[in-house]
Amino acid sequence: MRSNIHIKPKSLKCLRPVLDKWIKLNQFFVRQWKDVPDVPWWYNERASVGLLAAALWKTGGYAFEEYSTKKKGKVGRVDLEFGTGNEVFVAEAKQCWIRNMGKTDPTNRIKQSFKAATEDVKRCNTMGMGKLAIVFGVPSMNEADSDLAFRENVAHFLDYANEVDAGAMAWVFPGSKCQPTIGGKIYPGVVVWIKEVA
Repeated sequence: MRSNIHIKPKSLKCLRPVLDKWIKLNQFFVRQWKDVPDVPWWYNERASVGLLAAALWKTGGYAFEEYSTKKKGKVGRVDLEFGTGNEVFVAEAKQCWIRNMGKTDPTNRIKQSFKAATEDVKRCNTMGMGKLAIVFGVPSMNEADSDLAFRENVAHFLDYANEVDAGAMAWVFPGSKCQPTIGGKIYPGVVVWIKEVA
C-alpha cells in the first residue's frame, strides 16, 4: 500500500497524527471489505467526513459533524467542528470526483472544490476557531487499464496532487489488487487536502 502525509505550516502540524490515523482507517476498511469488494472513499462527502472524524476521536481529539448554525444570517449546516492537540477548527468539505485519472489534469476540478469549501467556511460562525477548507479527491480510471497503466496513472495523479496549494495533504492508494470495479471504473485511492482560510 502506498500512502504519505505532507504538512507545511506549523499551525497544521497538529493534524499529523490525525492524518496518519485516517490513512490507517482507510487501509483497515480496504482489508476488511476485500471480499465484498468495496472501499470507503467510493461513497460521498458525508462518509469521507465521517472517516476523518473517526480519526480525530481515535487520536484523542473530538469531532462534531453536520450541525445547524447561522451562516451569514441564514441557518445552514457546518460539516465539521473538531479539536486536536490545542487547536480547534471549523471545516467545510467537498468530495471531488476526478475521472480519467492519469490522462487529464485534475487541477481545475480540485481548485473549484476548494473554492466552494472556502466560500462555505467563510459563511460559518466560527466563534474564534480556525477555519479550514477540506477536499477529498477521489480519482477513477477504466477497469480495462492494465496493471502497468494503473501504477503509471497513480504516479501521474500524485504528481498533480502534490502541486495543489494546501497546507496539509495525505493520501492512500492500496494497489491494483485491492480495487473493486464499480460501473466499469476502478477507484484506486483517495487524497485529502486541507487549507487554512483567513
